[in-house]
Amino acid sequence: MRWQKGALRSYATFSWPLFVAGASSLVIAQSSILVGTKALGLAAVGGIALASSISDYTNKVDQIVTQTLYPAICAVKDRTDLLFESFVKSNRLALMWGLPFGIAVALFASDLVTYGIGERWRPAVGIIAAFGLVAALGHIAFNGDAFFRARGETRPIAVWSFVTMLSFVAFAIPLMLWKGLNGFAAGMGIMALVSLVVRGLYLTKLFDGLQMLRHVARAIAPAVLAVLGVRALVGDGSLAVAVAELALYVAVTVVATWAFERRLLREVLGYLRGRSAAAPAPARGGATR
Repeated sequence: MRWQKGALRSYATFSWPLFVAGASSLVIAQSSILVGTKALGLAAVGGIALASSISDYTNKVDQIVTQTLYPAICAVKDRTDLLFESFVKSNRLALMWGLPFGIAVALFASDLVTYGIGERWRPAVGIIAAFGLVAALGHIAFNGDAFFRARGETRPIAVWSFVTMLSFVAFAIPLMLWKGLNGFAAGMGIMALVSLVVRGLYLTKLFDGLQMLRHVARAIAPAVLAVLGVRALVGDGSLAVAVAELALYVAVTVVATWAFERRLLREVLGYLRGRSAAAPAPARGGATR
């Protein structure tokens, strides 16, 4: 072992923002449980936990994509063009799963209670729908922190996490005390929007020309419009109607994903088979088309 001048400072500079981010997440998780138990009772906290567990399924693919991609991100951390390409394509892949799933949770929360988990969870419909929307918003530019970590620029992660935590304390907790679970759901929605704005500001500084809204619209608009159109015509129906709406949502999502993203899907399949795609889309064009 030998002393290396500046190493400790380098480690501390990299690590303290990650500590702040972890502490901020801990405050959000624990305060929602503690305040919820004290103000609303154990049953309400059960509703929050249920909604959180359902929305957590949206993060599974994200974790796989980010963990698989991270070594490659580190390898090209000084190549902004390649970082931009990997960021855009990985986010487009995540949007194919996470955004439709989160929106589906919001759309079918009432049906889930009525025909699935039981009417005793009826008070949690609002919070389940809200957590679905929060999870969907969280998928927009979801893995930006991995790119900042790869470049050794972890301060934005701390600022984003801390501001998100402050918005939770400023909105979600007071609204929970005022309006119960529905107020907490509204506060979580505000927190998600604040988080998205802060994350987007930092990422647009890192990646000039970043535009994700078009891909977001592609991921959700066709299926959501189809289901809302059916509900406008049919209204609240039976289990058969709910199943038909869900099948329509899945079918339209699959068709729209293939129509808009088939080139990217073929490229990714080529990578999985051990060969490069024949004609990968340019990074900047892929971000704006």
